[in-house]
Amino acid sequence: MIVKPVPRDSVQRRHLTPVRVWDPEKKTFIDTGQVTAQTKARGAVEILSFIPNLQTGRYVTGLEEMIVNPFKDMEVLALKGRYLLSDDWDAQIPQIVQSDKIMRQTWYEILDGVSPNSYTPLIPKNIQTIGPMRVTSDEKVPRTFMETFKVTLVDGANVFLWDHSRSRMAIQLLKNHTAIAPDRDTANPTLHNWYIALEDEEELTRVEIDDMENEAIAELTAIQKNLPEDRLYKLAVVLDLAKGEMSPLIVKDMLNRYIKAKSNDKKLRISKFLDTTSVLKEQPGRFDVLYAVAQAINVGLLSFDAGYLYWRSKADQAQVYRWRSKAEFAAFLEGEHQKYKPKSKDNGVNYYADLLAELESRGVR
Repeated sequence: MIVKPVPRDSVQRRHLTPVRVWDPEKKTFIDTGQVTAQTKARGAVEILSFIPNLQTGRYVTGLEEMIVNPFKDMEVLALKGRYLLSDDWDAQIPQIVQSDKIMRQTWYEILDGVSPNSYTPLIPKNIQTIGPMRVTSDEKVPRTFMETFKVTLVDGANVFLWDHSRSRMAIQLLKNHTAIAPDRDTANPTLHNWYIALEDEEELTRVEIDDMENEAIAELTAIQKNLPEDRLYKLAVVLDLAKGEMSPLIVKDMLNRYIKAKSNDKKLRISKFLDTTSVLKEQPGRFDVLYAVAQAINVGLLSFDAGYLYWRSKADQAQVYRWRSKAEFAAFLEGEHQKYKPKSKDNGVNYYADLLAELESRGVR
């Protein structure tokens, strides 16, 4: 995000100061024909804080926005380890990894590896504010992150990159501050001191998604040309698109729509497609396991209940009857798949072979 001062006339006529550049040949400064449009004295700054809303008892942050959950279906320990989360998250993470959407506040707290509610917008009880200032002397109440966070703007272009925690929070403040106009066209010098000159997150995201879509289409085309026809059907099953028998034309149309359909979760959807095609090409054994598990769920051999996955026919075998997730069960079956001998009539005790036999009895190819 780039934030610039709203154009206005300076009483000291600073806005008419000519822009000059150094000419090394003539050894002098040359006028460019432009003016600086500077409205403040050199070195002048403005410091902004989150605005408190006394009616709601919250700072205006925009962090309550619900977003597509980037952590969905991650393993609990993997999520904790990747972002170095403390044990304070233990009660929340199981629910987070199962949710389709989470608050932007939760997203930022996990990205930054801080404790839950570190970025709470709540104004502490018994505290009153006038702008960024406390009007009580009760310093026993600790100041929250939102209360102490500030952004300093200089008289020029202020650039904020989303990939740093303080810049992310600065962008939230600027997008929700009454002194900042959302763009130059709506900037009013009597209301706004600054305007958002460029917010390219949306444009960058669109370009990134376009690139991903092109890559996904190329992968789909390569699979159609180079692999047996049934691989497209199995791919659609693993992606939770296909159930039961379907014609190749319908399967192809499904996969095309899955890649090209416009929706808020398009980036996550294409990422899942590319990850799955990578498994199909590079780990065919694992892909077979994922297909078997998906079909077992489709025909009711496996089912979810109270957050657990159950293998119904194994109710008398506690060690394989209940699983914490589909991913955990698939990981177990991968080990069984490695020991499985498809040409042998006797695989001994092999649970992958057992699942295949059950699938075949249900008419699954």
